[in-house]
Order: sequence, then structure tokens, then C-alpha cells
Amino acid sequence: MSLPDQLPILPLYDKVLLPSIVTNYTLSDAEAKHLIKNDFIVCIPLMKNPRGNTIAGLNDDLGRLYHFGCTAEILNVDQSLPGTTVLHVQGLCRSRVTDIVYEGTSFEALVTHHFVMDDDNGREEDKYNKNNGCNSTKINQEANEAQFRVLCKEYITRMQELGIADAILLQLTRSMANEPLPSIISLLLYLTESATFDDKLSALEAVHYQQLLELAIKVVSCHLQTLRTSTEMQQTVEQALDHHRREFYLRHQFHRIERKHNNHFVLPQQQQQLRSTRKNNNPYNIIFKTNNNNRNTNVTNIITSSNEDDEELADLVRQLNQANLPTYATSVVSRDIKRLRKLTPSTPESGILRSYLELVASLPWQQQLATTTTYTDDVSITVAQKHLDTDHYGLGQVKRRILEYLSVIKVKKDLSPPILCLVGPPGVGKTTLARSIATALNRKFYRMSLGSIRDEADIRGHRRTYVAAMPGLLINGMRKCGVKNPVILLDEIDKMVQNSNQGDPAAAMLEVLDPSQNISFMDHFLNIPFDLSQVLFIATANSMESIPGPLLDRMEVVHLSGYTTDEKMHIARSYLWPKQIEAHGLGKMGITLSDSALLYIIEHYTQESGVRNLDRNMASLCRYRCKEYADMAEKSETKKLQQLHLSQSSSSSLLLSSDLKPKIEIDDIHVILGAPLYDFDMVDGEEAVPGVVFGLAYTQGGMGGILPIEVNQMPGRGRLTLTGSLGDVLKESAYIALSWIKSNAYALGLTASRKDELLSDMDLHIHLAAGAVRKDGPSAGITMVTAIISLLSGKSVPKTTAMTGEITLRGQIRSIGGVKEKVISAHRAGIERILLPATNQREVLQDVPENIRQSIRFIYCKSLWDAVEAIFDYDGLHTM
Repeated sequence: MSLPDQLPILPLYDKVLLPSIVTNYTLSDAEAKHLIKNDFIVCIPLMKNPRGNTIAGLNDDLGRLYHFGCTAEILNVDQSLPGTTVLHVQGLCRSRVTDIVYEGTSFEALVTHHFVMDDDNGREEDKYNKNNGCNSTKINQEANEAQFRVLCKEYITRMQELGIADAILLQLTRSMANEPLPSIISLLLYLTESATFDDKLSALEAVHYQQLLELAIKVVSCHLQTLRTSTEMQQTVEQALDHHRREFYLRHQFHRIERKHNNHFVLPQQQQQLRSTRKNNNPYNIIFKTNNNNRNTNVTNIITSSNEDDEELADLVRQLNQANLPTYATSVVSRDIKRLRKLTPSTPESGILRSYLELVASLPWQQQLATTTTYTDDVSITVAQKHLDTDHYGLGQVKRRILEYLSVIKVKKDLSPPILCLVGPPGVGKTTLARSIATALNRKFYRMSLGSIRDEADIRGHRRTYVAAMPGLLINGMRKCGVKNPVILLDEIDKMVQNSNQGDPAAAMLEVLDPSQNISFMDHFLNIPFDLSQVLFIATANSMESIPGPLLDRMEVVHLSGYTTDEKMHIARSYLWPKQIEAHGLGKMGITLSDSALLYIIEHYTQESGVRNLDRNMASLCRYRCKEYADMAEKSETKKLQQLHLSQSSSSSLLLSSDLKPKIEIDDIHVILGAPLYDFDMVDGEEAVPGVVFGLAYTQGGMGGILPIEVNQMPGRGRLTLTGSLGDVLKESAYIALSWIKSNAYALGLTASRKDELLSDMDLHIHLAAGAVRKDGPSAGITMVTAIISLLSGKSVPKTTAMTGEITLRGQIRSIGGVKEKVISAHRAGIERILLPATNQREVLQDVPENIRQSIRFIYCKSLWDAVEAIFDYDGLHTM
């Protein structure tokens, strides 16, 4: 390889790059600017930088540069991080620095390259030896090579003893077998911790093979001697510890024998009294009954409390006796209690073992809720349905599924609970619905937040070998509930971090949510199978896209759509407004909120799927009224205050003065909440013009709305312009609409003959209103087709007509989502006729309220021809 003699300089502090080593160096963009222009650079160590920078600039004293460097090839340049450049380089050869020159904006080094080789052809050290007449040098070199290879084998053996991964050692072994010795020497010097900075500098300036080999033997030998000394010291310490352990054990046994020997000298009367006392005051016996399948006999293991047990250990034994442990846990607990008695309380293992046994004693192995012993007989479907209807308005699908579960329990008595996943936008009541389900089932409730969980141990627990180990969230939740059949809410299951470096918590949830596996759930800390089959798991998520497929397959998904305006009105009247009135102490003051004001708040101050912002706005209304009463009190208006106190002490409402109106109207909303945040679209006052058609949209907040689509044409070359913050899917719908119209232009009456090209000399511009709002989705395809045909034919579409549907290139109309929200919003906006895909007729009949269906004419279309025939006249159409 031909290398240039003048190379740009990369100065290094406290680092030495050796030939054949591949590594990365991080620099700033300014430092790397002159380096990345070249394929080769020279990496020169910089001596004794007092500021301690890893990479130094050449503005420092040039005298600190070492007289040897390593010529390297730039393999890759990474500039993904702002202001930072990472050079991926490989050392090629040693280079002696002969001079440093300044080239324009940077320093460069004049170097002489030295290649150190161990083969017989072209080897510089052989030439050096022949010139000096050294015949015995080659023999010494072969002996050094053999010694170095022996040291390499011992090095790998020591690394295996230290627990280095076999994959790394196998790669190192292959490198030693296939690579030349100079490359192996560079690799060992790079990996060996005992190799100092001076040792690496000596290796860098070793241009002769024999010199480099002797240096490597010295460094590796010192490192191996250090490892041998460390191993011997460790063995010595372990032997001393074993001696102290044996001495402690013998001393403990001696005290037990001595105490037992002293008991023989108790008088018979005292001995009988002692036995009676022990019999009456020893309630700390654990009796385990296990089944021996081989012998078909019951074996009873009795663990009695010892006289040496302290009060805490005796109490722990009693708790274990009362825990009603299953048979497979008895042997584990028995063994651990015996171990605990042999340990001194001051040892760390004693504390871990005691905490573990306390966890075992506190878990509900067999306990169920007290009322559930007769729950299957006394369950009332009517009471449960009434409770669910009281807490939540709507949500009929979820309520029906819970009532079905209760009905099967009433019939079969032993049905395993379902695993539900409530999917919906924020604020629609998923968490509160799960709490209501627990109340309706008369079970305890536990919420487990899974948001940002990134460690598998959070689900399965930590192994007891780790410091500060603890059980997972599931076992900890069962411990807090104290019963075997609670309702556990897996909140935000779609927010779990997947494929992290600490394991995959989503994969750990597969066992939890599988009814055939969670009967023997294994927590790493507990290390005993625990039965979760009686737990009713309810998961919540905002989206199913981030939930892994196998995990989603184990759950029964129930979709919760956003609340409509009518539902929000009912929820506000029934739940939110009374709650805020009570929370602000205005229950006896007769404050009311008009329906028009409530509807105005919903349409102009909130755009959400749930009711959280609506609840906050109602709280603002109540706070404003409280401030008015506080101002009235500070002005010492005695009559009003007396009337206020009399009203609070009686059941009648307060008769307010004329300046404090009891009813909040729309004018008051402007004063309290400020200017409206959102505009609600209405078709009243809109003029029907060609090229303007109303579509139906579904917002991210779970609400619907009308979306006017405007089309205009101007002289040009047939280009299509799209504006209005459109997404990729929406842009594709526009291209599909234009392609379909061009291919059917003659049939639509837009061209005089089949051979005429449509819009050959005209540009088309499509715009969707509310340009600041991001829009995407395929449901505007039919609306774009209608708007373009309306513009080119000069026929306007009635302003009371709206439409939605996805189109294909062949003119088929596909189904869309959010039908309920779109239809309700269109009804509020004054739409009288709606064009929908024929496949969405079922959603209209099931989800849209009856009063809205009666006031709107629905036209169901299978293709674009159905839509064109329903909207436009036949006069201008040609038959195909």
C-alpha cells in the first residue's frame, strides 16, 4: 500500500493508536473539518496535557507531540450528532515524524513509514540482522515467538477463569491463530489493563520485530503475574473465612450441647411444670400436609418453635402457620426456616431470608374476599347493571360484556375471569370504568401503572441473589390486596418500553395474561408458583399499534370511542356539574348552568374525546362564583351575608341579589372563560358555488366535524397543487381522485370526445380549510372527486349535502371509521343529506341515535358512479 508522506495530524492525549487496531475518536466539527477531507491521517500521542482533554487541539505547544505516530485510514465518518464528528479509523503502520508544516489552516506532519512484519520475505528486522552480522538473532527470535504463544494461551486460560464470555474468547483465539504476530501484539497491548501509557509508546516506536516481541513478552508476563497473585490472595482469604465459619459453627454446637446437658439437672416437679408450660404456650407450630403420589400416604411435617427463637421469628412462624400454604410451597418454607435459624441476625443473608418469608406469609394463597364464598349464589345482575349505569353513561358494549360474565358465573359458578383491554382516547373513563367493575363485582381493586416500564424485573421481580431485591408489581399487588381474586388494572399497557437492554416487559406479560399459564405464575423473587387464574385483569390503552401482536392476542379488546356532544351534555348534567358544585361549597346557593351555555362550552372551549377539559371549565365557573361571594363578604354587605348563612342552614336555596345572577348564560361564559378557543362550523349562510363541497372529518380528540374542500383552476400545464397541511394518505387520495376523473372524463361529460385530454392546459388547486391543523386519512376521496367534477362541470353541490368515503383507482368506495361522530357533527352543522359507503350502513343503524337518523337522508354508495348520479343531473353525462 502506498501511503503519502505528508498527512494531517490527529493529536491524542493519554491514548496510543497501534497498527491493526480499529477504534473511534470523537471530535468537534471544527477539529474534524480538515481531517475528513483525507483518506489517511497520522495519530500522534500528545504528552502531559494539563487540562486532561481526551482529544487536544494543535493550538497547544507542538513540542508535546511525540516523535512517533500511527498512520491510520479513515473507515467511516459519523456526523449524526449536532456539533460532533466521530471518526472510525484503523491503524496501518508506525510513522516517524520528521517535521511539521503549516498548510493554510491546519498543521500536517512529514512522516517516514515503518512496517513491522513477521514473515520471511521483506522483513526489515532480517535485513537489520544481516547488516549487523548477527547469526544467533534468528534463533533467539524463534524462541521468543514460542514463549509469546505460550503466554497467549495462558492469557486466554486466565480470562476464562475470570468469567469472560466464551464468544469473546473464541474470537480472540481465532485472531491469534490467523493474524500475524505484530497484529496480535497490538491487540494484547490494547486489551491488557496493566499495559501503561509508556509501554504503548515504546511499542509505537518499536520498528523492529524482535524489539516489539520482547516488549510484548514483558508486558504480558507482568499482567499474568498480577493475575496469579490476585488468585492466590483470593484463595487465602476464602480459606481464612472457611476457618472462621467452622469455628463459629463448632462454638454454636458446643453451646447447644451445654444447654441441653444443664436441663438434665432440673428436678422432676420443675421438669413437669416446664413441659406443661411449653405445651400451653407454644402456638408457633407449622403443620404441612403433603401428598406422596408414589406411596399414596400423607406425610406431616411439623416445624416447632425453638427456645432460641426470638420474638420476631416466633411471630413469623405463626404467620406462616396461618397462611394456609399449598403443598408445593411447604418444603421450600421448611428449608428456609431451618436456614434462618442457623444464621446470625447480623448477616445480610438473614435479612434477605426473613424478608422473603414475610412475603410468603403475607400472600393470599387461598384467601378470597369474605363475601365471595357465597358470591356465586348471591350475585345480582340487576344490582350490578344499576351500579354500572349509575357510574357511567353510555359504554353499552363494555357493560354488556361484564354482565355476560356475571350471568355465566351465576349459571356455571367456576368460570375463569376474562382478560379485557379497554382501548380508547384519553379521558373517556377507562380507569374509572375498571374501578366501577370491581365495585359491581364486589372485589378489591388494585391499579398497576405500566407506563414507561422498561425492566422485565418490574413484572417478574428480581432474583434474591441481587442486592435490594424485591418482588414484581404483580406479586406486590396481590400482597396489598390480601385476596386471591381481586380486579387488577393494567393501566397504560401500550406505554411499556419494548426490547430494552433490561429485558422485554411486554414478553413477561404474556405469561400473566395467558389463562393456561398464569395458574402457576413464577416470580423471580418468590420462586414459588403462584396462582393468578382467579384475578380479573383489565388493561387500558390509547392505541393498539404499540401493543405486540402476541400480547394483544391474549386480551379481549373493547373499543371506547369518544363521547358525542349529546353524551357530554348528559355527563355534564348528571356527574360533572353536581360534583363541582359540591366541591366548591355552592350546593345551597341555587347556581345553575343553562343548556345553551353548556353546549357553547362544549363546542367552543373543548375539542377532546373525553370530558377532562369540560370538567376543568366547569370548575372555573364555580371558582368565579366563589370569588364573587368572597368579594361580597369583604365589602361587609351584612344583609347578603345573613341571607347566605340562613340559606346554608336551611334546605331552601339562596335568594341572590340582582347583581349575582343564579343562572350562568352564554354572556357570562365570555367573561369567565375568555374568548372562544374553537370555532364550530355551520352551513347556514354558506353559498353553494361550484368547486366547494363539504366533507366529514374525525378529529384526534374523538369528535367529528364538517370540512369544506375547495377546488380552483387556472391556466397552466396540468399540475396539481395541494394545500391545507395534508398528510401523505390524503395527498394520495387527491391523486387517485384526479386520475379517476381524467380516465372517465368523457363519460362525465367533461370532454367532447374520448381522445381529448382533460386539464392539459390548466392547473388544479385543492385546498382544505383550517390550514394550521394537520389532516390525514383516506375518507376525503369521494369529497375531492365531487368537488373537482363540480368545478369542471360548473354545477354546484347543495350546501346541506356532505359526504365521506375512501375511493380506489377503479372508482370503488370503501368503508371508513368514526361514522357516529361524523354524522352527529353533520347534524349539528345543519346537514340534511349525507353520502356514505354502503358498507357503513350497519354502523349508522347501530350507533347513530334514532332522532338524528330521522332528520338526515342517508345515501349509501358502492362506487363513485352511484355518488355522481345521486349528486349531479344526468343531462351532461355520456354513456360509456
